[in-house]
Amino acid sequence: RKIFKARVCALIAIILSLVLLNNPEFLAGLYLYNAAYFFQDEFWKHQAELMNVSSFFYFAQPFSAVLISLSFVGGLISFRQEKNNLIHLAFIFSVLFIFFAGFIMLSLPFYQGPSSSYFERIMFPFYAIYFVRFVEYVVIWGEENFKKIRFKSRKDFSLMIILLFIFMFREFENNKWHLENFQKNEITQILEEKIRVSSGSPFNGIVATFLGLQGSQEDGTWNNQVSYDYETFVEFGSDFRSVGLWKYNIPTLFQYSQTISPELYYVVSRFLSREEDLQERNKLLLTKINKNILEALGVRFLITEKKYPKANFITSVSHPKSGKEIFLYEFDNPNLGNYSPENKIFAKNLEEFQSIAEKIDFRKTAIIHKDDISAEVTPATFARMSYKRGGIKVSAKSASTSLLVLPFQYSNCLRLEKLNYLDSLAEIRRVNLVETGLLFQGEAEIIIDFETGVFKRPECRIKDFSDFKKILNKM
Repeated sequence: RKIFKARVCALIAIILSLVLLNNPEFLAGLYLYNAAYFFQDEFWKHQAELMNVSSFFYFAQPFSAVLISLSFVGGLISFRQEKNNLIHLAFIFSVLFIFFAGFIMLSLPFYQGPSSSYFERIMFPFYAIYFVRFVEYVVIWGEENFKKIRFKSRKDFSLMIILLFIFMFREFENNKWHLENFQKNEITQILEEKIRVSSGSPFNGIVATFLGLQGSQEDGTWNNQVSYDYETFVEFGSDFRSVGLWKYNIPTLFQYSQTISPELYYVVSRFLSREEDLQERNKLLLTKINKNILEALGVRFLITEKKYPKANFITSVSHPKSGKEIFLYEFDNPNLGNYSPENKIFAKNLEEFQSIAEKIDFRKTAIIHKDDISAEVTPATFARMSYKRGGIKVSAKSASTSLLVLPFQYSNCLRLEKLNYLDSLAEIRRVNLVETGLLFQGEAEIIIDFETGVFKRPECRIKDFSDFKKILNKM
């Protein structure tokens, strides 16, 4: 009883500590401020597939199903023949986990969380124990029923099982989607030289990839997209979208994150994707090229499998057998942190933003969402943005008051620090729904950091959630 009381007291102390550290507020911000929360009905519910419930149903690699099946046979035998309560409890938990995970993912339309196959990894030790039990029972059964087949020791049998496993594991080697196998080519070499991210280097733009689904009649799903990317990787040594670029510190418009912001999702889904595309909560499908929007977001380079006459051709790579050709283009006027519009248009909601964004030149006009920029603005005479660890550095000059549109996602988690210690104006605002506006006077040397966590500004993502909710509710 004393041990029980001590554990209860420890649990209460931990919970109180988390509350005092604003942990619930931080976690609530992570859960609420993302695209899936606001646009749940628009997402393809990929979780509603058996392969995402358990590795048992991942038929592309049947070894998983075989291993788990034999493990459950061993677990069932243990459950029937042994009196160990812990083994009984573990087996019941394993069965109930798959049953309830399948029910939640296949039956509840609102569920947009991680696939249960990720959480299934906590049961791998159980699977291993069950499989050992299965092997033991097979050995015992074999020795009792086949007198002519008798091993000098059970080690011989174990060695045979290991060799069988090695043979079955060979199928995994056919999948070469590993970081070390991604290689440079002419396109990635140019991108690395031109826009590579490193602390202190200037921001020279990012790259957007439109391969696979662009102009395709296939369903716009991530499964189809990643299948195309894998074929491209096998042929060229790069997928030209994610890992094949990130390996060389090449910044991309494409994101793979569970916390994709609702603002970025809205811009991508309305301007850079087809209506029939089925987006997922943690990946962005880019299927429709919109030069004006891409340039405003800081996209300098474009990778596509189709010729695009509205940008400057740089180079291409081709595969001799498949005949596939991939082109690299460069835009003329990307936003490198130097867009300094002199006009402002107020958009009270998403519908107005979309209507305005389809018509304006972002170099001359900025869309604002609060009436908090009352001063007249003139174009800056100088502007430069560079990378720093955890954020960006901005150097700018103006003859009066100017607004810089930075291709850096706006958030209440941003922290502004003046380096020149002047009393002149320097403030950040939300502009163009997703971007950061720097309102300043005279000469500015500014650091903008992104800071959030359990110990640092845990409430800022809740503020982001509230801001977007206000914009959404004004429709």
